[in-house]
Amino acid sequence: MLIYHGQSLAPGVAIAAAARLEETFGMPQLSPERQRHMGETLLRAGLDLPDPDQIIVVARRLPPGFLASSFPGLQVIGAALGDDLPLFDIPGCPVVIGAGDDLLAETSEGDIVIVDGDRGRVYVSPDAQTLARYQGPGRRARRFFLDPVHVEARRGGHGPAIPVLAAVADWDDVREAMQAGADGILIPQGGALWTDDDFLSAGEQLLRLRAVGDIMGGKTLFLQVPLERVALSALAQAAAWGPVHLVLDTPALAGEARAELDGLEAELDADDIAYGRVALDAVLGADQLPGAEALSSLDGLLLVDPADAARLPTLSIPPSLATFAGDPEQVSALLDAGITRLLTSIAHVQAVKDAVRRS
Repeated sequence: MLIYHGQSLAPGVAIAAAARLEETFGMPQLSPERQRHMGETLLRAGLDLPDPDQIIVVARRLPPGFLASSFPGLQVIGAALGDDLPLFDIPGCPVVIGAGDDLLAETSEGDIVIVDGDRGRVYVSPDAQTLARYQGPGRRARRFFLDPVHVEARRGGHGPAIPVLAAVADWDDVREAMQAGADGILIPQGGALWTDDDFLSAGEQLLRLRAVGDIMGGKTLFLQVPLERVALSALAQAAAWGPVHLVLDTPALAGEARAELDGLEAELDADDIAYGRVALDAVLGADQLPGAEALSSLDGLLLVDPADAARLPTLSIPPSLATFAGDPEQVSALLDAGITRLLTSIAHVQAVKDAVRRS
């Protein structure tokens, strides 16, 4: 990780892949790799334009009006500049200037960059801890990691974003899910990450959750573990780094879990320990319909059978969905039924995202 110190020109935080701005005969232009990638993307897309690549422009300097120019298929969400020359027009995104001549020389096309326009810092190829810190609750970046595969799919292009989660079995799966562009993961009961043979203390569970969170960089974690096998204090502290959902075996357990969490939050507050709110979801079987009391304590439902989706509009909480392959017609029908999150295998993450965009 490389850190550069400069001056803040526009506040806010942006995280994205670098797009180098190189000078040819005194005229700045995007790097040949970026221009080639843009051309290939637009050629494949035809008239059906994909979500734009979010980029951070890394350059020695910027000419007047450059960031206001139109880049087909690109969205400039931040700028990191080596020179300390003021800009004629301040862009509506985080900008750091005066970061030094080494910034452009040592940043490669596609490197992940954090622009901290509040403190005048630029991070190139940040480590997992730095990413998690900038994307944690209360310090959340305006824009999110990292490149087009990690952009949440929007229904119909401009509709609501539908997070696509991946089911994981072991540590390698967590890494693969993030590389595949998953918006979060679900750790199922009995998987290698949290086996039935593990009897972990609260401290050990917190360390395991931190290790998972470091890989995920602040994305959403669903943990399907029996209530008696999980330390709720560890989950609450882990929720300070990113969204955490506990998946309960039955909706009836929601009230008990919420009451215990409320008590723990008071204790953590008194001890000045950082924590976040743990969301509670429950598995909904084919023959179940939770009562009003259970629903009031739940944040969502995980469906065992997608056919249950037909009943969901009567429920007052956002539902989730169990694993499926990503057939476009099925995705559209499920979203029509009120589904707000989709869960699939790692191999199908991008297929499901594409199906959401076409729905």
